[in-house]
Order: sequence, then structure tokens, then C-alpha cells
Amino acid sequence: MAALSLLPPDAVDTAGLPTEAVLGEVDPNRPEMTVDLFTPNDAFLTFLHTIIAEHAHQLPVTQQQAEKVQNGPVYVMDRRSINQGERPPFEDCLGWYGVRNGEILVDTYNPSPNYKLLTNAGPLELDPMLEQILLTQIQKIATNT
Repeated sequence: MAALSLLPPDAVDTAGLPTEAVLGEVDPNRPEMTVDLFTPNDAFLTFLHTIIAEHAHQLPVTQQQAEKVQNGPVYVMDRRSINQGERPPFEDCLGWYGVRNGEILVDTYNPSPNYKLLTNAGPLELDPMLEQILLTQIQKIATNT
């Protein structure tokens, strides 16, 4: 099996490949990467949800949703199917926060058990700000800083 990672090859050559940087495994002998041939890495998912819980409430899109919702859940969505004009599938919901009076309740993040790192629409695609935070934290782990 081969690891599918967010780190570029030169960073892996220099510092190694920490478990948290591996999205999952694919079969290197199969040219196509399909949902059935992908094995997600639970350590990456746990790390991803930690980053989301700590930072996604600060995203402008999440804040805007909270203002609209006022009371109830606000969802953190994978962006891979965001512009397809339909309601996003459950497998693209990363998780949700509770909202009260338009304010996100920061400590209420719940990861979605239905989220998939890879779907027929493609691999994980985060909000650019959240992606940058994730990459920075993965690089810190890789270089032990």
C-alpha cells in the first residue's frame, strides 16, 4: 500500500512522514484511485477534527452561517461539492457546532460520523484558511517544532 499525504515529497524526504500527515492508503499497483480502494487513516481524521474544533468557528463562512441560523447547528462542510447547486451529501459534512443567539458555542463541535475523506467527487477539500492551518500544524509535527 502507498500513503496519500498532504506533505510534498521533499518535506517527507527531509523530516519523514508523521501518521497525522497520512490521509489514508491506496494500492500503488492500481492506476485509479477509487473510494473502494482507499483506506482512511483514523489518526489523520482525529487530527483533522481537532484542527476543525479549534479553528473552524473563526472562519467567515461559519460566522455568517451562525448569524443566519441564530439558534441550532451550523455545519462545517467539505468544499468539494459546494458549487454543484444541490444540497451537499452527508458524506461532505465534516461536523457541526451549536449556535445560540447567533453566536457559535465554541466547545460544542461534533465530528460527523458520515464524513468521507474521499468520495466520487474527489478527496478532502477544505476552506483555504482551514487548509493552511492544517498544513502548518502537520509541518510542525513533521519537524518536531
